[in-house]
Amino acid sequence: MWDRLRYPPNWEEIALAIKERAGWCCEWCGVAHGAWRKSRKKAKPYKVVMAVAHLGVPFSDGRPGNRDDKWDVRPENLACLCQSCHRRYDNQGRSKQSKQTQQPHEDEAAPHVTADRVSHTPTRSPHVTAKQRARALAYG
Repeated sequence: MWDRLRYPPNWEEIALAIKERAGWCCEWCGVAHGAWRKSRKKAKPYKVVMAVAHLGVPFSDGRPGNRDDKWDVRPENLACLCQSCHRRYDNQGRSKQSKQTQQPHEDEAAPHVTADRVSHTPTRSPHVTAKQRARALAYG
């Protein structure tokens, strides 16, 4: 569930800027906002929606990033992802966290996402209506 209080007051504007930077396409798989897809399990059609993910990219001074720090809104730390890629990314983080909690290894470096994962620039630029833009502002 999305907890609005964990995000900065201007999150809607930040999220909109990231989506527009990506051309309203997923920065990982390239699917366009508003496209129709079928779910893998039940083949039910669904409309693709873009969301903004916090990647936990390390800081330029070498400090590690934290994907759970929703106030870290550096452009290189944010990616426009479709709901499928965002869900996979979030689930990947949860499984790594649970494994680390169960079996901590002090000598292993903490996993993180590097900035090159968000360097993909989509070639498609979907038409985004004013209604879709308003809805994106409302839902972050």
